[in-house]
Order: sequence, then structure tokens, then C-alpha cells
Amino acid sequence: MGMSTNICGVRSPDEKWVKRVKAWKACVEAGISPPEELQKYFDDLECWTPEIDKGPEICLIDTECCQEYNMESTFGFEIELSKLPEGITHIIFYNGW
Repeated sequence: MGMSTNICGVRSPDEKWVKRVKAWKACVEAGISPPEELQKYFDDLECWTPEIDKGPEICLIDTECCQEYNMESTFGFEIELSKLPEGITHIIFYNGW
């Protein structure tokens, strides 16, 4: 069993995000599949949590701002803050097995 590290940037929720999350939750509560456009919107975000008070999560691995850090027996990631995508207000680091 291996472990992987993931890094996501979180944007502030805008009006468009809030409306789409409300639509998603309304569909789930009604027991119906969300429309294809809504499914595609959320599927295009590799890391996401559809919450109104927290905007979309964008996977930062393999982007311009995120580089692997490997020095002797130390492995990790280096984030260049000046190259973060526009609107990122938080960064989430998490491990998965």
C-alpha cells in the first residue's frame, strides 16, 4: 500500500459558485441526477468539495506553482506563492492511502 500527497488551492466562493452548489444540493435532496452541465462543472475540478462557504478546490500538483522537492532523504513539494492561480486564498495538503 502506497501513500500519495495531494495539494489543492481553494478559491473564494463567488456568486456563480454559490448558485451552482445550491443547484447541486437541490438535485441531491430531490433524489435526481444533476444536469450534465453541472456534473461537468464539478467533474472538471479534480479536487472539490461543494460547499457554499468554501469555493472550488483546484489541484495544484503538476502546475507552474508546485514543484517536487527532493533533497537527500527528504521528499515533498515546494509552492511558489507568486505563481499561485488567481483567487487562491487557502492551500490544502493531504495524504491518501
